[in-house]
Amino acid sequence: MKKKLLCNIGMIIYNILTMRQLRDLVQSSDTDANELYYVHENKIYNYNVATKQTNNIYKLDHKPASFCVRYGYMAAGGCNSELTVKDLKTNAMLSNMPMGGSINNACHIGVNRNNDMLLFTSNNDNTIKVFTIGQSLSQTVAIPHNVAVNYTSTSPDGKFMASVGDSNTVTLYEMRDSRTYHQIAEMKEYSDCGFNCSFDANSLQLAAASQDGAVVVWDIRKTGKPLTRLHTQQRNTNGAARAVKFSHVPSVDLLMFTEHESMLHVIDTRTYQDEQVLNVASVDLFFESSGTSSERNLFTASPRRDSPCTIVGASYSLDCRKIFVGMLGQIQEYNVDMLSRYSLFMY
Repeated sequence: MKKKLLCNIGMIIYNILTMRQLRDLVQSSDTDANELYYVHENKIYNYNVATKQTNNIYKLDHKPASFCVRYGYMAAGGCNSELTVKDLKTNAMLSNMPMGGSINNACHIGVNRNNDMLLFTSNNDNTIKVFTIGQSLSQTVAIPHNVAVNYTSTSPDGKFMASVGDSNTVTLYEMRDSRTYHQIAEMKEYSDCGFNCSFDANSLQLAAASQDGAVVVWDIRKTGKPLTRLHTQQRNTNGAARAVKFSHVPSVDLLMFTEHESMLHVIDTRTYQDEQVLNVASVDLFFESSGTSSERNLFTASPRRDSPCTIVGASYSLDCRKIFVGMLGQIQEYNVDMLSRYSLFMY
């Protein structure tokens, strides 16, 4: 695979994020390309990269192990089955209580082919719990697994669902309605637990990330053989593949994934031949002296290459022109080259 420049650092936002095991704690707004959401301790914040304003949108009764912001809703899952769901448009609270089971490893909000708004929670009790979202939250089904479920994702066309967990199996389902999920394939192409999975914008490809550092991509129409195999750069525990995400704008054609520490990979999915590996630990910060530690604004940056950093999440902006990477201590913004994916532009 060729090394190619696809994006570069544009801005650094200084905020302290809380580390969680599966590390998917940065979410972008699906209504504003300048907004993102992140977790710190038991609070969820909204940050606007244009105005540089930080707002605390909710203080939870628990420290979330997972959260999701999508379709105007926020969902946060706790370590004792707590589930908080809030309508960000009306500020209405749809749920704020334990839902049974164990750790909610991941929350995912999706829409099926019938336009039902659904919440999927991946739980350590070996189930995916599915809820309909309306004026209230209502559980429709618990889908059993043989192991703890770490992540669940749905395809943009609302037809498919995939899950990964504490085994080397990626399970693909057809979604028929809010209660019916028909297993259509099992893929076993890596050797350790699965941490994350993602469908592409055209609902034709599925990527999954594993603790052994493998990131495997399939064409879901023929799952017998992977479309491609990728791997993290670090060949130790720091090189576990954590978050993996296709760009949700079809014309952007990117796949990104994070390593346990320091490394962000960005791949051009038109051929899977061009890749850029970014060391997100290579930037140090100088801040204005005013403001609290969670609300300071960056005014300059300088290189730093002496210590690794833990990555706690990554997300594309609404228009996929930016990638946000969260670490313990900061969130970095990278600018995607939308024209040639070669020239770099920097704020």
